[in-house]
Amino acid sequence: MGVAREDGGEREELIFDTKTKEYLGERVIAVEDLPSGFKKGQITGTSAILNRTVVDKAGQRP
Repeated sequence: MGVAREDGGEREELIFDTKTKEYLGERVIAVEDLPSGFKKGQITGTSAILNRTVVDKAGQRP
């Protein structure tokens, strides 16, 4: 499942697991030719959650 928004010639897509609704990552796609050299339809950025951990206190490291 995803949620998207467009701004500045790019579309940011937030991706969630359809069953758990957990955030999985995002990708950014050019929706027009950009001054940075990216062409319409090219992926300009991605990120993914590869690991999650629960800790007892805010700021605590696993």
